[in-house]
Amino acid sequence: MVDEPKDRDADRVCRRPEDSSKDAVLVATGDSVTSAYHQTRSAASTNCAINNSAKDHRNLPGNDMFFSYAGRYYRGNANISEYYNFARTGFDTDDVRTAVAARTDACANPWNRVKPPLGLAEDAIKDAKTKNKKAFAVVTGGINNTNWTDMIKEFAVCRIAQLATEAFKATALSTRDTHFRWFARGGGGPLNAPNDKIMENGGGCWAVWFVRRPFFPPVVLISRWGISQYNGPGSAAPGRWVPQIPFDAEAIVKALLNAGADKVVWMLYYDMIPATIDSAAFARSALRNAPVFQWAANAAPRLFNLGNVSLLPDELSIEKVQAYEKALNDAIKARFPVNAKLVALRPPMLFRGDIQNTAALGCPHPNAEGHKKLAATLKTVLG
Repeated sequence: MVDEPKDRDADRVCRRPEDSSKDAVLVATGDSVTSAYHQTRSAASTNCAINNSAKDHRNLPGNDMFFSYAGRYYRGNANISEYYNFARTGFDTDDVRTAVAARTDACANPWNRVKPPLGLAEDAIKDAKTKNKKAFAVVTGGINNTNWTDMIKEFAVCRIAQLATEAFKATALSTRDTHFRWFARGGGGPLNAPNDKIMENGGGCWAVWFVRRPFFPPVVLISRWGISQYNGPGSAAPGRWVPQIPFDAEAIVKALLNAGADKVVWMLYYDMIPATIDSAAFARSALRNAPVFQWAANAAPRLFNLGNVSLLPDELSIEKVQAYEKALNDAIKARFPVNAKLVALRPPMLFRGDIQNTAALGCPHPNAEGHKKLAATLKTVLG
């Protein structure tokens, strides 16, 4: 049974004295970057209740307001007396504006609040101003209007399959016919397009294993996985919710400004190309969940020499991925009003050591080091 919807204090922490007139209030909302999603260990399951998704005192798996860059900024700045975090993993820009109590986030947690995130953020800002406090707002959003998250998970599965196939081929158990292939749809048939068009056209990968048997022909194992066609800004076929991004972003920042925010900071998306996956940890988890292969959970990563592997394959064009990332950030900013209190903040460069390498959901969210960098960048604007 779901509890009665809560008010804004359910997402609030504060210092004492909380009513000091010299203090400021920090109000955060948006998606999993701000919420923040943190998968502490890899797991084959996408059920956040059992796949090592971190949570804070609110008991909402997939949302850790203190792990977030917003929480780190709050903890590092004594002048911030109150901190609200209304962000939720998987929320899109429309959710920020309109989510009702029954709406669930990407980890199946009901929103369960008396107003949408934006409405609570407005109330928190107005309350701060009535107490003569400064009010700062920080937002992320837009990526969940696209299928980027699902596509990245699909790439992760293929990358692990690729590494395992290459390693298996090098063992005495395999024949030389074992192979792995990426494919993209398009051209004269479903498999004819170059591999660097996987994001553009959709596609996938397949692995064919020829397993040697003494005195018998090899056993042939064939597996195939699909990868969705990207549907975000700049793509050939934008999804249903993509056109809303500029208009929702405009409405969100205007509402926060009209509520009286002294500064509104929209944290744009960082470059996700450096992301890597700990394929050994993911393989161990996947094998432990399969009764037939539990015996191989510890041996397989060593046998196949599994380790960290880049999330996106070498066959993809880095320029194309960066173009999609830029198009998403440009869509977010497209209708921003000209206002000295509004900042579209360019994020810092995050490297592989700044991005979670856990799968299936941690990568490519920022890890602790990544959130520290984002917090430091936020400090350059808010002081």
